[in-house]
Amino acid sequence: MQAQNENIVRHYQNGDLLARIETGLRAAGLDPHAISAADLMPVDEFHIGGREMTLRILGHMKIKADDHVLDIGCGIGGAARTLAGAAGCTVTGIDLTPEYIDVARELTRRCGMDERLHFKVANACALPFADNAFDGAMTLHVAMNIKDRAALYDEAARVLKPGAILAIYDVMRTNDEALEYPAPWATNAKTSFLKRPDEMRLLLDNAGFDLLHEEDHGETARAFFQTISPDTAAAPPPLGVHVVMGADAPLKIRNTMKNLNAGRMAPVIMIARKRS
Repeated sequence: MQAQNENIVRHYQNGDLLARIETGLRAAGLDPHAISAADLMPVDEFHIGGREMTLRILGHMKIKADDHVLDIGCGIGGAARTLAGAAGCTVTGIDLTPEYIDVARELTRRCGMDERLHFKVANACALPFADNAFDGAMTLHVAMNIKDRAALYDEAARVLKPGAILAIYDVMRTNDEALEYPAPWATNAKTSFLKRPDEMRLLLDNAGFDLLHEEDHGETARAFFQTISPDTAAAPPPLGVHVVMGADAPLKIRNTMKNLNAGRMAPVIMIARKRS
């Protein structure tokens, strides 16, 4: 397990992510030290569909201003900032990658949102929180790296209050063909553990969740990747998910498009409620 976690961190951590984001902000005509959450929108929502999909997911969660929500696998904090800004709630984000947490904290501080947003390096399969601590939780494009899915959803159930919503947005398998790598979430198959929707339904049921809603967004994904394809004539914008993905972003994007177009995978939203 430790070796697997180290491989995951190695895939995501580059060491100069904040500097790359600052360069992109300057190229976009912005002062990196005087920004808003909206300024970061092109780069900090590291999942298919970006902020539009985040807001769609949040619409299913019905979060109130006095709620405390857990963002499992928060990345650099984009979805957490979107949630806090939209609902006025408190959000705690955890991620396995130390650089992501450092960048999430710094960007949140620069946006003036650090009173309601907290970030911590932690393992999603061993959450450092008390039972029944949170009013809701979300996990956006995270579980694809996690082999022990039962532990992930058991832990989510443990820290959620009875009746709380768990919002999941993950890439899932749609056939048994081999995937092409590297992909945005994995350098190779050793750290890639996609599940089929039917497997997910069983995992959630076993963890004590009732599935309330499910949406397949394969078409959304194909349209989204057409807008950021490295094969288009236009140069990439100063800010975008390619900044987070690093130097091999074009290859990761091409492989993702191949996998989507071949019908091997699709992103799926699942909204589940912890049983009382």
